[in-house]
Parts: sequence; C-alpha cells; structure tokens
Amino acid sequence: MVSVLVLCLSRMGCLTEMRGEDIVVALEAQELLPKQHGNHKVTDLLAGLALTQAGSSSPSAPLSPGPQSLYCPPAAALRMEMGPCAGRHSPLSESVGFMEMCLTGCKAELLASTLNTLGPFLEDELSADPQPMRLWLRDTAITLKDDGPRVYPTAPQPVPVLFSLDGIVLERLDDGILSLRPAQSQSGIETSGDKDRAGQSCFRAEEKNKSLESRLADVQSALEKALSDRERLLQEVMKHNPSFTL
Repeated sequence: MVSVLVLCLSRMGCLTEMRGEDIVVALEAQELLPKQHGNHKVTDLLAGLALTQAGSSSPSAPLSPGPQSLYCPPAAALRMEMGPCAGRHSPLSESVGFMEMCLTGCKAELLASTLNTLGPFLEDELSADPQPMRLWLRDTAITLKDDGPRVYPTAPQPVPVLFSLDGIVLERLDDGILSLRPAQSQSGIETSGDKDRAGQSCFRAEEKNKSLESRLADVQSALEKALSDRERLLQEVMKHNPSFTL
C-alpha cells in the first residue's frame, strides 16, 4: 500500500535564464490544488484505476488563496539558482544550487500516512551534500489527519491537528541544519505586503532621522550662543580686572 498525493498547478508561468555558467529557473502558480487520494495498492496505481476512481468520488481541498482581489500574490513561487550566482547565498550553493520557495494563502489537508511515506520516496534522491534551501510560509494552514490503524477498536477517533503558519521561514544552509525563524523582507520572493511594510519602516526611519537632526541643530545653536555669552562676559571682566584668569 502506498499513499497518493497529487498537486495540481494552474495559471502557471515559468522562466529560465542562462548567463554563462549561471542558470536561474523561476516558477509561479496562482492556484495550487492538492488531491489526497489516500492509500492504494501499487498494482492498482500501475493499472491507472485507483486515481480514476478517487478523482471521481473524493472531494479535493483547494490549496489556493481566497477571493481574488485586484492583485493576488501567487499561491506558490519557486526559484532555483545554479552556478556562481548562487554562491551569494552560501558557498555550497555554487556547486549544488540553491532553492527558494514561497507559499502564500494556502490551505491543505494531509494524511499522516502521506508524511510517513515521504522518507522512502526521497531515499534515492538524498546526497552527501545537503541542498541549501529557504521556504517562506505566509497565511498557510495545514490540517494533519491520523489515518493509521487503531490499537484498540473502542478508541475514539483522533482529532485532526491544525498548523497555522504565517510569517515563518524554514532555512537550511551548508551545515545541513534546518532553522525556523520569523520572516523578514530580505528574500528575492517578496509580496506586496512585505514591500508596504518595508516602505513604512523606511518612512518612519527617515522621520526619526529628521527629528534627531532638528534636535541636534537646536543643541548646536544653544551651545554656540552659550560660548558667545561666555566670551562676552570674559571681556567685560577683563576690562575691570586685567589680571583675571580662569
């Protein structure tokens, strides 16, 4: 038995750029639709029967943003870099490449059995050098359902676990360690919200700098006036007492 998960991309665009030894592949999809077909026999999959039956009977949960507005960021954006240009991310990226992906406004339901089978699926794809990568998650919700066999027949049904992820970055560099941190507007994949927040931060910084410069000018002016008064008082004192010294 194997677990089947099909990802369908719609309204997709792809761009490839090659300059010397540098290769960049960028992909965007406005909608991402997962189809969780559950567990099936390998023989049925090879015969093409299980997918046909599941596609006609099981509903699919859309993995795409909600109602579209004038500007709707892509549900999935992927960027792959190879060659010397990828070395700006990490030294290892120059030889094995660098992958960056952003998921925005996604909703998905996954079965525990699907996650359990990812290991055997990727066994032949693993290499000695870890693949440097960066995954951005914005307004993403993942519902995990336990479809494993029950130890006791009278046990209650397990409650699905909901993971709500917004403004999270999953990153792996040359050391192979996966790190989870808050998102910042420093990636090549940015949304309009990131740009707006960056613009507001720059505006506030400029306003603060102007305020500090104005206060500094006032302090300098007051200091110059105090020094001028000091010199004037010294001159008056010297008129009455030429031998006076500070």
